[in-house]
Amino acid sequence: MLGRTPHRTPLKRVSQGSLFALSRSGNNPDAPHGLGFIEPVMAELIDEVETLQANVEGLRNLSNSLKTFNGSFASWLYVMDMNALTVDWPQAPTDASFRLAKRRREFMMDSDERGIKLIEIIRPPDLNQARVNKCLIALVNRKIVQKENSTGTVLYHWTRLS
Repeated sequence: MLGRTPHRTPLKRVSQGSLFALSRSGNNPDAPHGLGFIEPVMAELIDEVETLQANVEGLRNLSNSLKTFNGSFASWLYVMDMNALTVDWPQAPTDASFRLAKRRREFMMDSDERGIKLIEIIRPPDLNQARVNKCLIALVNRKIVQKENSTGTVLYHWTRLS
């Protein structure tokens, strides 16, 4: 009849037998007698527990910092909400809006009451021909513009703007 061997897990070596049997193990004849074998294990356990305690303290400090931030952020959100509720947001243009629009219109008109052309107030960017060609090639490759040279002159047409 075959004897049953107990299930052994390497992580649970001590739980498979008594400390006394472990101390009298024939696998390690140089082991100290009695409970002396526990001393190095306990020293290692103490080191690991101290490391665990330091990590838990770090988590506690992180938790406290998050609580402080959450409180401050919640206060800021509350102030923003109260501001939105207490400020009277006009639904129609005010007199100031009309005055601003009039100033803008006067700025955009020349002395003959003609509108100013964009070319007159905006300077084109300073681009060399190589840079322009690279941009056009990229637009053609992405099918944003279409290149046409049926008339002998190269023309580019917008196909889409998305």
